[in-house]
Amino acid sequence: MTDLKLVNMVEQFLLTQGERAVDGLGMCKYRSPSGLRCAVGCLIPDELYTKNIEGACLNQAYGPEYDELVKVLGAAGLTKLALLEKLQFIHDELDVRRWKGAFKALRENLKESPADFIWRVTGE
Repeated sequence: MTDLKLVNMVEQFLLTQGERAVDGLGMCKYRSPSGLRCAVGCLIPDELYTKNIEGACLNQAYGPEYDELVKVLGAAGLTKLALLEKLQFIHDELDVRRWKGAFKALRENLKESPADFIWRVTGE
């Protein structure tokens, strides 16, 4: 799948879902207790999902949860971690009302680094 198709698929999924996948404490989850999925979680097939990835974040490359996440993503054929990190940022860090504009910004330059994308979208 091309990067553009992946971005479009995640955008459609998240905009249709219309809310973040979070637990009772408001912490983002790949799969929430209520069945919602985040930008990366929606790409992980049921047979590969494990609760052991919860707590891992693609911008923090350490720990057993991160190692398990990379293993699961690889098994799913999802190896472009920088792109997945940007998708995760949109879900986890931006208000739902900003998602559509962030996906548009992401499509404008799919190859930029996560840090440059975040700066361009947030000014921070």
